[in-house]
Amino acid sequence: MQNHHISQETMNAILDAIKHRFPEAYPLFLVQAELGLRPSEAVALTTDDFFGTAVTVNPGWSGKGLVQLKSNPRVVSAPTKVADVLTQHIETIIRLHPGAQTPRFLFTSKQTGKPFTPAYVMRMWHLALADLHLAPISLLALRMSALTERAQPSR
Repeated sequence: MQNHHISQETMNAILDAIKHRFPEAYPLFLVQAELGLRPSEAVALTTDDFFGTAVTVNPGWSGKGLVQLKSNPRVVSAPTKVADVLTQHIETIIRLHPGAQTPRFLFTSKQTGKPFTPAYVMRMWHLALADLHLAPISLLALRMSALTERAQPSR
């Protein structure tokens, strides 16, 4: 699992597999693939962290589980595609869990409304790779590929 770069073609195939097998998790993996967030940062995002195309990113997991750590936040600009998917995703969360406390975590189980755990995120990732008959790829590769892509000058 040493490969820390995923081609755009492979990335698109993985995202498509996730979209079809785990539709509620597609926005999570899209955010990681497009914004270069660490899995812990992505799962910690709440409805309050997203405004238009701006995403405020905070470290997310501590030894006590999922928490919003407000130290050293950074703002990342989301492409229109990501902003549109997140907007629709937030509308779905609110519709499915209207009485939930705000801010709400963005990436949750449809049934329970509880945030995805790191183990569940890894399971979805590995199952999507297996569906495509791909060798194991580190989830870190999603972040590294996104950061490499974002660093490229506009074409």
